[in-house]
Amino acid sequence: MVYQKKVREIVDVDGQKISVFSAQDEYIEIYDKISADHLVEHRKSGKNPFIETSFWAECEATTVQLIKRHGKKGGKLLDVGCGLGNVLRQCQEFECYGLDISLGYLREAAKVTSAELCMSKVEDIPYYSDTFDVVVCTDVLEHVIDLHTALKQIFRVLKPGGTAIFRTPYRENLNLYTKYDFPYRYAHVRNFDEYGMKILCERVYQQKVEDFHFGPYMIDPGYLKVSIQGRGIGVLFRAVFFVIGLLPTNYRMSVIRTLLNPVEFHTVVKCV
Repeated sequence: MVYQKKVREIVDVDGQKISVFSAQDEYIEIYDKISADHLVEHRKSGKNPFIETSFWAECEATTVQLIKRHGKKGGKLLDVGCGLGNVLRQCQEFECYGLDISLGYLREAAKVTSAELCMSKVEDIPYYSDTFDVVVCTDVLEHVIDLHTALKQIFRVLKPGGTAIFRTPYRENLNLYTKYDFPYRYAHVRNFDEYGMKILCERVYQQKVEDFHFGPYMIDPGYLKVSIQGRGIGVLFRAVFFVIGLLPTNYRMSVIRTLLNPVEFHTVVKCV
């Protein structure tokens, strides 16, 4: 892959070359710390300390399904914020490229995928315009400081007719990130829902939203669509969902979707 931007340095990871484009700054330092804390647990137990394992696996399985549904074998796929390379590892029928701001993550990704990898902020995507058939960006947009530039860059490198797939938290309560004892200066800095994503993608960037996919869901009072407060609410909630759990799967999921907001959702966008 020929980049349109100048490579700052090249890091060798077991014979695989990782091109570095973004200069070190406070933002990257914060995410180096987050990824380092993640990787300590990952190397010890294979788990993510920030996300329950089965929940994370369900999120990624949905992402992979959407990539394969909307992309064609042999097409160019870019994973923006590729992390450990789990999505790329499952999409080997594509010509794969991965981008992340954490060299720690990229070193792990290089172990599980032969994708061409580079270290870059989303705002600094180094590829030529109209390069990729599919760009997937999961659990990234809630983190970036300059959302406008990040989205402009993603749509810039998509071919006309290509597909962008975004996964973001759904109407997340950001209170956790305001706490004085939160270990990082910032992590998530905004939240999303389907209406905001539709306005951004269609009105601001003049692309076409093709689909939303909601889920996974978490059985927790914090995700109720209607806020209910008072003593004993937790006990009542558990009792109600115990009964719901006895229903056949199709009815159970219908009730859950009626009562609860999803934890995350995907937005599928066609580049026009």
